[in-house]
Amino acid sequence: IMQEKPAKPVFDISKQPSRKLQRSITRFHNADLKERLRMIETAEGLLHDLLNEVELDGDAICKLLCRCAGWLHPPGSFEAKHVSSTEDTAGAAVSEPSDLQRRVRRLLILALSSLDLSDTTTYRAVETAVLHILELLQGKETSFSGNGKSLAMRQWRQLRELLVAEA
Repeated sequence: IMQEKPAKPVFDISKQPSRKLQRSITRFHNADLKERLRMIETAEGLLHDLLNEVELDGDAICKLLCRCAGWLHPPGSFEAKHVSSTEDTAGAAVSEPSDLQRRVRRLLILALSSLDLSDTTTYRAVETAVLHILELLQGKETSFSGNGKSLAMRQWRQLRELLVAEA
């Protein structure tokens, strides 16, 4: 009996995250709110520049995607929902954690939308990031299958659709 092999192997990334991904997760987790905001703003600026170049630099977008995937918190987690209860004296100068997660999701959606994950070379370059995001979504599919209108739900649904269509 011949059995078809899946096109792309599925690894359990939760057991063996790559060193780069683990460093990215740790660096973001250990950063304070201002540092996280600066990291996200830098990544947003870089992605904006990359997407507006005459010739798309897929390698640079892949590297950015792999770095930023580690910044994503699982949907519905305390970190993703937590809103700072203390007001910064400068007012809105520091974004709240939930706003940062919205920005991370938007960054990942833009980066993924610009890549062709059906291309084997591209997929391999971002495989750890893709599997990490899918791992965060594992068991949460039902949360995003309805027509929830919140921005977070729409962004998670969009991320899942971008990854599942290609993975």
